[in-house]
Amino acid sequence: MTPNAKLIELRTFRRLMRARPLLARGGVVLVCLGVALLIVVPDRTVRTLLGLGAVFTGLFFCTAGFGLLFLPMGPRRDSRVTGAPVAGRWMVVNSPGSAVPSHGIHSLAQTFAVDMVHVPEGVPGRGEPAEKGLIAREKFPSFGRPVYAPADGEVVAVHDSARDHRARTGPLGLACMFAEAMVREAGGARMLFGNHIVLDVGEGAYAVLAHLRKGTVTVRAGDAVRSGQQVAECGNSGNSSEPHIHFQLMDHPRASRAVGIPFAFADISVEDGRGTCVPANDKTLVAREPQAGCG
Repeated sequence: MTPNAKLIELRTFRRLMRARPLLARGGVVLVCLGVALLIVVPDRTVRTLLGLGAVFTGLFFCTAGFGLLFLPMGPRRDSRVTGAPVAGRWMVVNSPGSAVPSHGIHSLAQTFAVDMVHVPEGVPGRGEPAEKGLIAREKFPSFGRPVYAPADGEVVAVHDSARDHRARTGPLGLACMFAEAMVREAGGARMLFGNHIVLDVGEGAYAVLAHLRKGTVTVRAGDAVRSGQQVAECGNSGNSSEPHIHFQLMDHPRASRAVGIPFAFADISVEDGRGTCVPANDKTLVAREPQAGCG
């Protein structure tokens, strides 16, 4: 999308984003109700009218909610420079450096979101195990890696009770993930992001650190944080195929009402030198360890 493309007005965009999970949840409820009516109502005519009517209405609501995922985003904001929320070598996937929207959708302010997978020095590819299916999360090098505050700010929201599930790889694992994603979609941001932290980093910008390891978040709502302070560990909670960090900036503390903000990581090493950017897909960035005293 070009900067001059015609976009939905911001207020309308926010309202539609708030309606999206309601449509999805209502659709799921109606489909379940319709199936139940088809089973329990004895009169065939009534059973058909009520049951099929509820099922098709529910499917319509679900389809409408899904369609709202692909609405064009609200007005752009100037790009913001932040620190990287990780240290060491990380491969970038689903990057706004390669495509916008980076995750294929604008909902939950994910227009410019980025995913990062830890790759230890000397490990080829992404360092994932060769086996496929439902894999133990501990076999992935990202799991348990420290996660840092990308800027000075204040903690707005924390969720730290979602389980870290097994990684999903290969056709069977990904099929399980997509089936789960439909349920998580109806649950909204908390179920999709899993364990996560929302930080107010100033100037109307809010940072999200998602898919964190259960029980490792060290901050609470209202806490002040410093750039480079460790706030959690990388996990595999929420809508995640393997342990990784999901990072995004947005213009509202609630992702369901927010619009994504473009950003760049400051002073990182990339394959062709050092700079301030978000590398393209499958490129590796190296971020410095935070200085002593930041944590």
